[in-house]
Amino acid sequence: MICLGNICRSPLAEELLRTKLNDDFVVDSCGTSAYHEGKQPDKRSILVAQQKGIDISAQKSRPLVEEDYRHFDVLLCMDRSVLSKVLNRAPAGADTAKIKLFLAEADMNDHQGEVPDPYYGDLSGFLDCYNLIDRATDTLAKKYLAATC
Repeated sequence: MICLGNICRSPLAEELLRTKLNDDFVVDSCGTSAYHEGKQPDKRSILVAQQKGIDISAQKSRPLVEEDYRHFDVLLCMDRSVLSKVLNRAPAGADTAKIKLFLAEADMNDHQGEVPDPYYGDLSGFLDCYNLIDRATDTLAKKYLAATC
């Protein structure tokens, strides 16, 4: 799960998908920037997650690294700007077919296929973001679990 700063959208997506999959899956998140490296998710993301019964407070922001391209089977980007950055940073020989828009992978076209960044908004934007990611991760979990059967 990849967004810009790894403090709003991708931490929510990481934990929501992790809770819906079994232990055979490794779910992680990162950002295309290192603005918030080592910091907790945004307090509004933490609050919305807590209100919905999940805890993301122990997560720490980290930037996308070259190893991510090799280690993960799919790299899901929250918006087209992030997708472009992740594709442009791909190391030589990386399988760029596994770099996808998060909502497109979930067969959703809400918000033109992008998860809106709630950072500059109020708590309601974070709640909307959570709900959108929650629906998408329901679909992704079913898809990925079915692929392993």
